[in-house]
Amino acid sequence: TTGVSTLETVLTVLHAGGKFGGGESGYKVSGGLHGVGISVVNALSEYVEMEVFRDGKVHAMRFERGVATGEMQVRDINKDDLLSYQKQRVN
Repeated sequence: TTGVSTLETVLTVLHAGGKFGGGESGYKVSGGLHGVGISVVNALSEYVEMEVFRDGKVHAMRFERGVATGEMQVRDINKDDLLSYQKQRVN
């Protein structure tokens, strides 16, 4: 383990991504899933803001040039707020 959240690991460590679904998955032969994509984009970007919506919560983190600027922020979100938030992000 890395001692940090999965979100931070995936965004900061090369080859941290995984192939999903085990041996029966089509991913075992898919290209582009080498675990370097988002971590390289993060490292080369002025900033990246990542939000994960799961189990009624928003997990948010900001990175600048590949380095976390603070701890992951977690807050509750209800279904109506989530739908409103999604509409804002699309527009």
